[in-house]
Amino acid sequence: MTTTTPKPHHRDIRICFAIAYFTTEDDAGAFARATPGTYNGGYSHGMPTGRDRSWDYTGDDGVQYFATTY
Repeated sequence: MTTTTPKPHHRDIRICFAIAYFTTEDDAGAFARATPGTYNGGYSHGMPTGRDRSWDYTGDDGVQYFATTY
């Protein structure tokens, strides 16, 4: 059985981490499990990355986007 990591709809690259946005929560969770890590520097240095609902948002087009930090 072959599994692939979901491709994000779009990304937001920051200095200490990045955010990948998906159109399904399942894809966001799968990406988080496939890309474990920690924030690298700043206030949150060492905090684990992963599925983060605080970054979720609804776009101007009415589409809900689900966030995963990595």
